[in-house]
Amino acid sequence: MANEKNTGTGLRLLFSILFYCFLAIVLPSPSASGKPFSANSPQPQNCQLKYGWNQWPPLQYVNNNQEVKGIQIEFVKAIVESLGCELTLVERSWNEVINGIENGDIDFTANASVTTARKSYAYFSLPYRKDLFSIWVKREDKALYSRNTLAEFKQTKVKLGLIKNQYYGPLVESLKSDPSFSQNITLFDTNNALLASFINSEIDAMIEDPFVMAYRKRVEKIDSHLSRVPIDFLGSEVGFMFSKKTTTAEFVNRFNLKMRELKDSNVFQSIWLDPELVDKF
Repeated sequence: MANEKNTGTGLRLLFSILFYCFLAIVLPSPSASGKPFSANSPQPQNCQLKYGWNQWPPLQYVNNNQEVKGIQIEFVKAIVESLGCELTLVERSWNEVINGIENGDIDFTANASVTTARKSYAYFSLPYRKDLFSIWVKREDKALYSRNTLAEFKQTKVKLGLIKNQYYGPLVESLKSDPSFSQNITLFDTNNALLASFINSEIDAMIEDPFVMAYRKRVEKIDSHLSRVPIDFLGSEVGFMFSKKTTTAEFVNRFNLKMRELKDSNVFQSIWLDPELVDKF
């Protein structure tokens, strides 16, 4: 029991420290457009923001008390509070969040990659982390699907599960656009639905962030089902995405400034370097 507790604490600290170090690298300036903003810049009146989110523990989830928690949720709350705005949390599938950003039903969301299509309807903050994805298969099937490259993995004709509208990077996008393989891909609305389909053997493999899977394996006791294929690939830098229908580029610059200021504050360190926060179900 002590070893399990120590392992969990180590994973949480590693996740937080890596996240903190990455923020120190990817937040070089407070302005996405190069225009200077100061802490004394006027704040918008009656600022109310709708944040679209979906279950993705330990970053964001609903605990046993039906409270929305997670280290990313706390980060969002701290930035929005520093802006003097009110926050409303809107839980939807990732695909619905993207659609909400496009039509203006949702003001912003997190963990979003910049794509050409999204830039037509959204602004983006400075990045605050970089996606890392791994391929997961059933433990008993690891020998069958274990390959050294994604191209070799594709040759196995594996049935692969992905999240709708999730950008996994150019390598996975090439799989999705390949007519000889795209028919093997099943898209899911939520991470929970993806994982359930995988455990029920409706798909052979799934792609997910290894830090998220390490947490879920420990907390949800699913370790016996999963094995990691030795193919890791970076997705892309991700940041906050804002609807062009409800926000402005000036507001996003102000958001960047507050995010930068928060990174250097005790508030930020209490959120991202507190291992107990992750366990508050």
